[in-house]
Amino acid sequence: MSFEFSAPPVRVGIMQPYFLPHLSYFQLIANTDYFCLHDKVQYTKQSWINRNRIIVNGKVDYITIPTQSSSDFELIDNKLISNTFKRKSLLRKIELNYRKAPNFNDVFPVILEILNYNNSNLFEFLHNSINKVCQYLELETKILKSSETGYDQNLSKSKMVIDICKRLQGKTYINSQGGFDLYNTLHFSENGILLLFSKQASFSYSNSMGETNSSLSILDTLMWADRNLLIEKLHEIEFLVER
Repeated sequence: MSFEFSAPPVRVGIMQPYFLPHLSYFQLIANTDYFCLHDKVQYTKQSWINRNRIIVNGKVDYITIPTQSSSDFELIDNKLISNTFKRKSLLRKIELNYRKAPNFNDVFPVILEILNYNNSNLFEFLHNSINKVCQYLELETKILKSSETGYDQNLSKSKMVIDICKRLQGKTYINSQGGFDLYNTLHFSENGILLLFSKQASFSYSNSMGETNSSLSILDTLMWADRNLLIEKLHEIEFLVER
């Protein structure tokens, strides 16, 4: 007598890399088997790629990785961090504003590793930072550069996603709710892929302002939220229903 064992369908997520992105980004990672970071797409100015928000002096404020001036059509993996990036100053700002947080002693060393990563390539810097946070949150998802899949870079956005999923043998593609109007469920279904849209994570904790702000960097969440509850919450996911 023989038995057949079927593995769960492979779940794929694809996003641009961001600087210490908010909780929902890591919830998406936690609920996929392969998470691809786009390295062959155009860098976008004034986006969340190289900046985010934390609490500074009791108010929401930006933290930024300055970049070198270059073409407006520069790909993310060619973008370089500016020599003006004051890592020590940023670390000091974080230390001063989060040293009273309950998880400071555990989280600050992670931030220290992230900001002191010795690589001037913006994509590599962000790739490393996302990996470090995933390690802290005990996420086992395989994180790849999208180019490592060998996908056809000349395809349209939707076809490109389908191509990457097929190359990873993905049967489910999970996108954030921000892409709800960008992709067609039927188009994915015709290619044997289930398309799902994750709702933004809802997780309550009290920070230095006594509130939860889901638009803040994961840094704020890590500093103030109970780690075990956070890890548990990351693996819960809800999906939008297409009308």
